[in-house]
Amino acid sequence: MIIIRQTISLMMRTTAGIILWLAMLPVSHAQTCAAPLQLSASTSFTASTCNGTIDMPFISSGTLLNHGPDLVYELAPPQTGPGTIAGTITLQPESGLDLALFLCTGKCSTYATCLQWIDSGPGNLNTLTFFGGLQLFAVVAHPSEVGPMCGNYSLQITPN
Repeated sequence: MIIIRQTISLMMRTTAGIILWLAMLPVSHAQTCAAPLQLSASTSFTASTCNGTIDMPFISSGTLLNHGPDLVYELAPPQTGPGTIAGTITLQPESGLDLALFLCTGKCSTYATCLQWIDSGPGNLNTLTFFGGLQLFAVVAHPSEVGPMCGNYSLQITPN
């Protein structure tokens, strides 16, 4: 009887540990150009490019080669007049991870026209200003040949 209780207790502790571990994993968003995750005007979350695919092998009108998985988000900025500043989007990759942030217009595709992009280097903050009146896609990608090729990051959208 004591052995059965000890076995059940061990199983319960193991199960609780697995549940806690799963709850601590970053949010995964495996969206693509065909199905981008829509982001509201004010949001903040953590995700990982390791769960993505190389949906956009070339970025910024085909001028940059993407070396790692990318994730695509459709921005739903507040309704402002064309050309007015709607807010900022900030990408913070984990230490040692070189991710870049792209803001592209029109239909999201391999050769999407990107109005602006930033790559501040491994682990550094990347912030872009976006404007109202445009359909925008934010792409988190790895245009560097330096590893690691994927990892965790946080993304924050702040309305103006």
